[in-house]
Amino acid sequence: MQPSVPSTSLSSSSSSSSAAAATRLLLTNLHPSVAAHHLRDHLHACPPTPPGITDLKVLSRPNGSSRCIAFAGFKSHDDADRVRRWAAGAWVAGDRGGARIKVDWAK
Repeated sequence: MQPSVPSTSLSSSSSSSSAAAATRLLLTNLHPSVAAHHLRDHLHACPPTPPGITDLKVLSRPNGSSRCIAFAGFKSHDDADRVRRWAAGAWVAGDRGGARIKVDWAK
């Protein structure tokens, strides 16, 4: 008889490996006037060197108004993690105002 393998050990190892390789972030609580170029300029200021941003999209409604959330992709997990820690709670200004953003891993 073969020993059974607990299902929790399999799921935890697969979720930790996928979280370790994550390169996409979800940015929420954006001011409605914040556009992709505002976010890109803000994220490029992350010290010590600008992160490698692969894509950045601010989501909008069918009528063109902002949904106040965005997704950002990065070249490496290290860049994404550095930006996640640096930008969380940071003030991002748009054309007509700004807000403190929330940053988390995209799922």
